[in-house]
Amino acid sequence: MRFNRLFNSNASLVFALLLGLVNGLVFVFLVPPWQHYDEPNHFAYTWLIDHHPGSLPQPGDSDPAMSRAVVESMVANGFYKGMLNQPDMSSTDKPVQIEGYSQLDEPPFYYMIVSLPRRLFNPLDFTAQLYAGRLVSLFLYLLTILAAWGTARELTSSGNILRWLLPVTLALLPGFTDAMTALNNDVAAVAIFSWFVWGSIRLLKRGFSWVDLGWVVLSAALCIFTKNTALIALPLLFVVMLFTFLRNRWRWGAWALLAGGLLAGLFLSISWDDAAFWFRSTSQVEPTRSANPQAVLGRHVIQVNAGAEVTPPWLGPLFQPLPPQTGRDLLGKSVTLGAWIWASEPIQVRTPVLNQAEHTFSQTVMVGTQPAFYAVQAILDGKHSHLWVSLDPLDEPSNTDVMVYYDGVVLAEGLRPPAQAPNFSDSGGKQGDWGGRPFVNLLRNSSAQDAAPRIRSWVDDRGAQLLPDQNRPSLILASLLDWQGAGWYYKGSVYSLMHTFWGKFGWGHVPLPGHKPYRLPVVFTLFAMVGTIWGLWRRRRRLPWEQVAFLGLVLTGVWIPTLVRGVGYIGFWHVYLPVARYAGPSIIPTALVLSLGWMEMVYLFEAVWCRLLSAVFYRREDRPAPPIGNSSEVKKGLRVSNDVVWNWAGGIIYILFLSGLDIYAILIIARFYGKV
Repeated sequence: MRFNRLFNSNASLVFALLLGLVNGLVFVFLVPPWQHYDEPNHFAYTWLIDHHPGSLPQPGDSDPAMSRAVVESMVANGFYKGMLNQPDMSSTDKPVQIEGYSQLDEPPFYYMIVSLPRRLFNPLDFTAQLYAGRLVSLFLYLLTILAAWGTARELTSSGNILRWLLPVTLALLPGFTDAMTALNNDVAAVAIFSWFVWGSIRLLKRGFSWVDLGWVVLSAALCIFTKNTALIALPLLFVVMLFTFLRNRWRWGAWALLAGGLLAGLFLSISWDDAAFWFRSTSQVEPTRSANPQAVLGRHVIQVNAGAEVTPPWLGPLFQPLPPQTGRDLLGKSVTLGAWIWASEPIQVRTPVLNQAEHTFSQTVMVGTQPAFYAVQAILDGKHSHLWVSLDPLDEPSNTDVMVYYDGVVLAEGLRPPAQAPNFSDSGGKQGDWGGRPFVNLLRNSSAQDAAPRIRSWVDDRGAQLLPDQNRPSLILASLLDWQGAGWYYKGSVYSLMHTFWGKFGWGHVPLPGHKPYRLPVVFTLFAMVGTIWGLWRRRRRLPWEQVAFLGLVLTGVWIPTLVRGVGYIGFWHVYLPVARYAGPSIIPTALVLSLGWMEMVYLFEAVWCRLLSAVFYRREDRPAPPIGNSSEVKKGLRVSNDVVWNWAGGIIYILFLSGLDIYAILIIARFYGKV
């Protein structure tokens, strides 16, 4: 009973908040100034709010004196130590620019919060003002821990150890603590969305109340003014309202509407008429695959609207990444790229473009309304294996409405005669004879004979406005369906997310040292995921599935967009892999998976252990082995409450693991920056 009273008390909240406060303060002052993601430009946003009362700063706004003072502080605090590009501070008349991406296009809510207490520190230098902003982030971090504790109380019964483990997880995760003590609007997105999660669980569990409804609606609204990573709160708000108002005997209606809405949304938004393996970045309403009587091979051709907008803007309207092994095989070799090209009216266009890192190979030609073959030769360097072919007709954006057609797009090894068209041995353009020598086409679906799904334009255009870097949903869908061409990106992204979640600090440039240091955290994560699945299955008849579904939607609705965040760089020379801070809003269900999964595996081990002991100490006729989940009576004549013992043993090991990782991370950061 004493253990249960401890679990039932508010001691878990006090303990977690104190732990988070101490750990957070360590990270606030341990990481040197400006050594978090985009911290100088986030600081500039808050400073401009302070010094331009009455209006919010707009993209392009700047203050030369402030920029110089920030860069001077960066220099004084060793930010540029060891870097090749040093800022030129020699001339006081020459403007100094803060490097990195401007944050002035971000929603203003976080910066308005940070700017209020910082006004007390304006007489101090910029470094002290930065620390003041970090302390505001620390306060939001503690609010997030509070939301985790409250969510655990709503989800679990009295005395459940998760009421301790869930908030403590947030207080001890070094990667999360590092991100939440930076001057960055990710912090507010995480805190506000976490309160949205807490309030939503209360509504789903307790039913309608005006207080909880106002709580959830207000937090969802604030997400709009904080960061796009938290915008998932808006569709989730609809789900919460659905299950809040359709309860008891009407619960089936909520499930039916949710399932029906998802199916209807998929049916209305997906069309199966694009060219397979060609990634769409164009906003053209027309499909990229079209039946055409002038087709050279088969019945279909690839079509690109030359004047349609392209997003992300650095991509070609249509492109196909080559598999990594193909890129490695072609290093230092010569290739020839060609295609039959024509247009709806005569126009000057580029031939298909072969891209190798920052290098491109193509030529500009005048095409007519009849198919003609054009080709370009290239000799690849021996360093960069990242290759892709883009269909990008125009050098510069244009308002033209000309449709450009491609058929038999071919990439072959060796220098082939550009003026001579290849002879294909099949209608799909997979192989044939070119210049008297056989070849295998290194491009897939070169004549658009195979169709693939795309997102309809009315959804695709809206998605490009909302998603980071203007990634198109159709572009993301194409990458998910092409494991051969894009699988390398997803493998790299999973590694990046796993590493940055557990601990790559600063700007992601301070990793855990040693031989494969992330192996243990990765194994722990997989262990917890298996445990969570087992726990859900074991409790499947007793679970409030609407709450499970909500948390599952939070996980998928945050982690999947984070995973695909860098898809727009598959067809770009600089490949970007996402980091875990963008998945921060899902921290409560993520931490729940870790803590619940761990404890479920502990309980499974307990059950197996009890079976083994029962088999040793009991005769078969005495008593059958206890079933899985029964943890009383380990051996004959001895009765103990093993639930408490295993609870505490599993919980202590879990906390010790996180504590050890956290202390190790602190020492690594201190050592990296020369503080120990």
